[in-house]
Amino acid sequence: MGIGAKKKTGGLALVLMAGMGGGVAGMAAAEGLPALPEEAHDIWAAVGRVNAGGYRSRGMCSGVLVAPDRVLTAAHCVFRDDGRAVAVEDLHFVAGWHRGRARDDAGVVAVALHPQALEDGRIDPGHDLALLQLDRALEVAPIGLMGRRMGAGPFALVAYQGSRPHVMGGRFDCALRLQKFSLALTTCPVEGGSSGGPLMGQVDGQWAVVGVVSARAGGWTLVPRALDWVAGALAAERPATSAEPER
Repeated sequence: MGIGAKKKTGGLALVLMAGMGGGVAGMAAAEGLPALPEEAHDIWAAVGRVNAGGYRSRGMCSGVLVAPDRVLTAAHCVFRDDGRAVAVEDLHFVAGWHRGRARDDAGVVAVALHPQALEDGRIDPGHDLALLQLDRALEVAPIGLMGRRMGAGPFALVAYQGSRPHVMGGRFDCALRLQKFSLALTTCPVEGGSSGGPLMGQVDGQWAVVGVVSARAGGWTLVPRALDWVAGALAAERPATSAEPER
């Protein structure tokens, strides 16, 4: 199954923020997320890189551990630039990656796409979500999901970027507004490789995932937040039911 690289919503063309294949699409590094210090990689160890290998091809996205053996990322991250699905065995998650060192890592054994992630062969930015099942539970504390109610902020965005792939970037002053129930917009800019990185808010002093980075459009970063599906999948206490996306 192939996907379109762009989709229009609200009259704005989207640019997906994956860093798959040989090139990195997106904004200049100066407009992305500032680098976080080394100690922050331990604090935010649940955030990591979703690496995609394969014959003559390598790419990366970001992702966040939401259960000991489940990673939430953007659905378009499991497809290559030409629209082909990445083979499950070529996906690998490295948590808290910093200059060649990871807090923990694991391979991927199954991928579940949000049921509405694809619309007529194109990504729906309001449902651009995928849940990766790892081959083992990681020794890293996951980050919980935010419910339907959101506080006033500020919000944080933490992710990796194609221009600086070995150092985590982040901002903690992101403004947020809801475009619709399943889609939030934030002012914090991102670049290629940031797809799947979590936007987070605080609940009782604890950070919780609001959604993950999907795309840029008209100066906004788009964040799908259809987390009822994610919570339901985690509550089912069974392996992700989908195998690798249809190719």
